[in-house]
Amino acid sequence: MARLPLILCVLLLVAAAEAPKKPTTAPAKPTEPWETITDKDVASITYDDAQEDSGFVTPLAQDLSNLDDDTKKELNQLADKMDNWVPGQEKDLVQQIRNWMCLCTFADLGRGLCEAEVPDVVL
Repeated sequence: MARLPLILCVLLLVAAAEAPKKPTTAPAKPTEPWETITDKDVASITYDDAQEDSGFVTPLAQDLSNLDDDTKKELNQLADKMDNWVPGQEKDLVQQIRNWMCLCTFADLGRGLCEAEVPDVVL
């Protein structure tokens, strides 16, 4: 009978040694599809198949060189406001980009005076 507690202790120790151990580190976060885009992927985009758009539907300015001083000042004020725009500070990068894209869309939908330049300011 004196051996029974000893045998039980040994069996418990063996069972504990063979029990699966909990991982000591958290599992790796799965990679988001957009995180796999490389600089080479971006450089390979040519836009050769994009239609030229100089009309009122989603016009995009090549740069800001065509603007007068007053309009540049107005865009600078907009850029300052955008620096503090709460949706532009979203922690989820994908949602943050969606928010910035929406801002460009609103400028386009409203046919604002500087709608073609807003995307450049956002960038």
